[in-house]
Amino acid sequence: RHSRQSPQPLQLKSLSAAVSSAQRHHFAFRYRTLPASIANMPLARLALLGLLAASPAAAFRRHAFPAIDSDDASAELVIENPVPVEPGCQCLEYAQVYANHSARCGSVFERHGEMCKLFYQKMEDNLCWNIPGDAEQGQWCYVSLDCQALNGGAHLRKASVAWKRCSPRQDRMSRLHTVKSLTVWAKKRDIDLGMAFSMAYQALEGITWEQLAPYFPDGTAMVDDLRAVPDQWKSKIEGIVHSGPNTIIRSSTGRAPEAIIANQNLFVTAENTAWTRGKDQSELAANPFKMTEFTLVKRAPKRDSGVSASS
Repeated sequence: RHSRQSPQPLQLKSLSAAVSSAQRHHFAFRYRTLPASIANMPLARLALLGLLAASPAAAFRRHAFPAIDSDDASAELVIENPVPVEPGCQCLEYAQVYANHSARCGSVFERHGEMCKLFYQKMEDNLCWNIPGDAEQGQWCYVSLDCQALNGGAHLRKASVAWKRCSPRQDRMSRLHTVKSLTVWAKKRDIDLGMAFSMAYQALEGITWEQLAPYFPDGTAMVDDLRAVPDQWKSKIEGIVHSGPNTIIRSSTGRAPEAIIANQNLFVTAENTAWTRGKDQSELAANPFKMTEFTLVKRAPKRDSGVSASS
């Protein structure tokens, strides 16, 4: 194993500073689709950052927490106390399904456009991903037509596959990835990490990051910040902070800056304009992992250094 220098501390004075400063320790992702015009994308994103920087929501002065080192983490998921999978019910690799089983991306829950191009069609993996709008916060994957345990899934018309609702005791559910391991997974495959987070983790409903950010100021632990959270949100946020699961807090626009709460750590996203500026859509699509940065804003208490293996 070759030696590496420890990453330099990352200090950010505001959300707007994330655009220029976080590039030293970045992990790239974007939540939605590529912009219609790359020239407009930085302006729109910077305009939003400017508005936030003028409000208490942007009043973060990040402590010097080391960034996630993707070389020190595993991208493999281990299923605890696994239960045997029924015959034919092993999840299939998405890219192979589209290539060999007459399935079109978008036939189930993939949606179309960049979600297919930058995410599912690039995925030579069989992880389970979120079922959009599902009240049970379930995840799904493709399986063989021989599978009889679809758990509410169905056969596809004009394709030689079916889809099933996944089980955490049998299937590799993406939501069981930590922030660190999902970052490693996406980096190795040059997958849009924003889409990976969005499709893996539970989304907080009814609250935007713009609304919640002012209650998480600099210099305090996240568990202490909960005292200031309004009563109508408090129980929901407390449950996520103390018990999980890893959760995305979306912005009102569906674009960065957004936040992820994971095991009492708080991460905030920003566009990696140092890389995206001046590139057209084909250039961005060639390396989607670099499109957005995220920064560790608040670290869980009683950690020796960096981000724990459980985050």
